[in-house]
Amino acid sequence: MLPDIKTNIRIISSVLIVTIMVFAAEILGETEMIFPEIAALCTGMLISTKMPWKADPIRMFVMMSLASAAGYLLAIWYGVPLLIKILLSLIICLTALHFTKCTMLPVISAMILPVLTNVNSLIYPISVTILTAAVIAVRELFIKKNILQRENFSGRDESKRDALIRGLFIISVTLAAASAAVILDRLFIVAPPLIVALAEGSESDSAVVSDPVKVFLAIALSAVTGSCCRLVMCVLLGMPLTGGAMAAAAISFYLLLFMKKLFPPAAALGILPFLLPAQITGIYPFMVMAGAAFFITACHISDRIKKSRAETAPTVSEERNDEILP
Repeated sequence: MLPDIKTNIRIISSVLIVTIMVFAAEILGETEMIFPEIAALCTGMLISTKMPWKADPIRMFVMMSLASAAGYLLAIWYGVPLLIKILLSLIICLTALHFTKCTMLPVISAMILPVLTNVNSLIYPISVTILTAAVIAVRELFIKKNILQRENFSGRDESKRDALIRGLFIISVTLAAASAAVILDRLFIVAPPLIVALAEGSESDSAVVSDPVKVFLAIALSAVTGSCCRLVMCVLLGMPLTGGAMAAAAISFYLLLFMKKLFPPAAALGILPFLLPAQITGIYPFMVMAGAAFFITACHISDRIKKSRAETAPTVSEERNDEILP
């Protein structure tokens, strides 16, 4: 079944946003303007009819802007080990998400990306701020034109205990994978969108837990799409990055739509190859697939443990009955 006119408008607009971003970076010679997570924002805020995150436009804009600025500051904090920077990024992001009562998980990628890619220019946070504002503005336009429906923000209600447990899970799994990535010199085993996927998978109702095979395929196919477009169109045929990125975005968005799995981190992984050195683009999908398999498995094990504990835990009435028994 072919997408309707409104869906095509949303996808074409998303492709244009990604294309303009890469075109500006290429023309100005500033690759740090490329923010792959913008493809994830387009997927969740423009293409999907239901936004996957609980957040209002102000929180989205402020948190993405501050996270990118904080990531830049961490990136230029020389002499600090990478694992410490990743740890600090996660602590800051997860704490901010808890106290703002929203689930704008792409802030994790916005903060960790500059740390992983050694960003050393203010162009990065400026680009993230402008791009986030652009996506929000397009979404508001679509709502006004009845292409999308407005969703009221209802804050996330999570106890400090639950937030702490979930945060410790995300941090421990990420640091385990990051340690292996550093030892093997394959840093994109912990590509920032994968860490976002892990954070989404820490929720019991996440697609990472309920439909792991399709999520893995979405991630793998998007990573392969991005790498192939970069290698074939840009490296072999000598086309500009802009052309390759436009093709990668279009293929990834329509692929996720036809798979019925609009998983935002997957879309970002299709654009990330255009930010990487050409020599590692060929092995990039394998790094992503290894990281995805590890994170998805960890989420499943965690979910099984939680369900097992819930099944064996006594109910309140049982506890009261036990108290009155001799």
